[in-house]
Amino acid sequence: MQYYILTGLGAAVLHLIVLYFEMAPAFEQFKSAPQEIQNLYLRDPRFSPHIQITVGASGAIFGCLAAFGYLFPNTLIYVYFLIPIKAKWFVLIYGALELMLGISNSAGDTVAHFAHLGGAITGLIIVFIWNKTNRRTFY
Repeated sequence: MQYYILTGLGAAVLHLIVLYFEMAPAFEQFKSAPQEIQNLYLRDPRFSPHIQITVGASGAIFGCLAAFGYLFPNTLIYVYFLIPIKAKWFVLIYGALELMLGISNSAGDTVAHFAHLGGAITGLIIVFIWNKTNRRTFY
């Protein structure tokens, strides 16, 4: 339970950091706009659909997936129930795909790709730390 919560928090932190750097130019322009325009934007309900929140647990799931790939690297995972692939390669390919999709930043893509990567990175860090003492009794 602690692991799941921590990977979810790690996913949220990376997602917020990436959002900050993506939105910094827009925030600077918004701050330089006249106060009347700022008030209009903040109070007018027509603009509320543009304000989005991030909901989901996929970052924590990616943390679990990364830990599985680290702890059981040679376990076979069947993609679409047909294609066998070792867990270590599945996790690496999936992580690379998430990085590519996050960097491409396609229009209309509403997936928080960097939250997934944040959960995976946090999960790996936690497993490295918790697994240092005794691997035999870790899982």
